[in-house]
Amino acid sequence: MYRIKLNFELFFNANTLLFIIVIALCRLASTTTSENPDEPFVQYDRVSFEKGLSQHAQLVLLFEGPNCEACLDFRVEWQRLAQEGSDGSERKFAIVSDGLVAAEYGVISVPTIVYFRDTIPILYNGGMSYESILAWLYETHQPFSRDLTDETFEHLTQSASGATTGDWFVFFTRDSCRQCKSILAVWENVSHRIRLSMNTARIDIGNNDRLRQRFAINRTPSFVLFRHGFMYRYGLNKYDVNSLTNFAESFWRNSASIKVPIEQTPFDRLTQQISQTIGSYIYLIIIIFILLIGVILYYQCCRSHATNKLKEE
Repeated sequence: MYRIKLNFELFFNANTLLFIIVIALCRLASTTTSENPDEPFVQYDRVSFEKGLSQHAQLVLLFEGPNCEACLDFRVEWQRLAQEGSDGSERKFAIVSDGLVAAEYGVISVPTIVYFRDTIPILYNGGMSYESILAWLYETHQPFSRDLTDETFEHLTQSASGATTGDWFVFFTRDSCRQCKSILAVWENVSHRIRLSMNTARIDIGNNDRLRQRFAINRTPSFVLFRHGFMYRYGLNKYDVNSLTNFAESFWRNSASIKVPIEQTPFDRLTQQISQTIGSYIYLIIIIFILLIGVILYYQCCRSHATNKLKEE
């Protein structure tokens, strides 16, 4: 009787566990990607968004919010865009309602469209008509801002020699800077707007310390315009499209002009490193020097005392 009861409990527990696992898998599947066969787009949550971003070279996202009537009204245009904008291209259209994802990419109102090209986002802030958005998608299918490094910066910009390659508007960032990530979509929009009048670039100061030191970049995000051998720092705490664009086009005149520092030679960097090392241990060096002087004086005193003692004898 005991054995039968034990077998029954094992059978019940095993089936209960199996049932829980099945329910959990079904719930996971339903919360990652919601796909309607009648709609040419998918709905992402945070988890499925990250997966979709890694799977699709071109991902067009519509950010929506709760109780957003404008979002619902725009669904007709969005469905048309998803149908015709995907034809003959790699574009994948999706909807995201997750507020954390929206904040991560600087989305402050809904509905808002962000277009990811090889994980690089660009913010759309034009009219919400089908024709305007479709034309913008074709125009912005590749990133505009390039990445520069310690090795490539001076060769490409010629910033210290008079900017023979044109003006450069540069975004100094760092991988650990969350605000920099939220500005990236705005920065690409700015790069698109000013692409005909100047170049734009990003520099990760975490991996390019020579440029960080050369231009005295002490915080991120930072923006600097390089123009005709001079540099102009963006001093506002507003990082919207219009503010950054206006600075690049005209408001730079209100900033102090700073002569672009000449790129250091390997010997210059070595002497600077030695100087910085010495500066870091300056107090220790002073203490050692004082102790050394003390030892020498003590030795001289002892020697003088011994000499006098011998003379007296």
